[in-house]
Amino acid sequence: MIEKREASRRSWQQVGTTRDTRFTVDSLVEGQGYLFQVCAENEYGLSEPAQTTQATTPAGQFGMSAATLLYPFYAQQTAADSVSAVTDVPSVPSTPVISNLTASSVDLSWRAPASDSGAPVLGYLIERQTNDSGKWNRITRSPITTTSYSVPELLEGTKYQFRVLAVNKKGESEPSQPCQPVVCEPQHCKH
Repeated sequence: MIEKREASRRSWQQVGTTRDTRFTVDSLVEGQGYLFQVCAENEYGLSEPAQTTQATTPAGQFGMSAATLLYPFYAQQTAADSVSAVTDVPSVPSTPVISNLTASSVDLSWRAPASDSGAPVLGYLIERQTNDSGKWNRITRSPITTTSYSVPELLEGTKYQFRVLAVNKKGESEPSQPCQPVVCEPQHCKH
């Protein structure tokens, strides 16, 4: 449900509904500032409204105009976000498990988070720490879609720890607990 109000007034007026993340509001007065809000509706009722943060002032021919609201809704939640009841980022994935150790690589696997908070998990990001430095570096630039990953190009004699973050459309989870340290040595790795 989409509503509008003149910036100088307090009451909202419903202007339409849509299943899309784009909606055109017609019959706006040129030069008049408007605020808009969107509420999603599902079988449980209406969501809290997502509102524009600044007034929109249309300009057009013959004193009348229109405004088109697009996703993202002025960096606010959109109707599409609310319909799926996305409340937060996913919960934390399980601690990575180490397997297939070599002198220069290790395979990791983990379980998906217990909760996706209303939006499917889009993928996972992996971070590593070397030699107990306390500094975690991301080793995947974009989310991977599986719950396993082979980490290549590890250095002999270096101690590594790995952790995983889950990603949905609201953002990244907190990192998992790190796996046990792994030290790569010729012919095998120790952990």
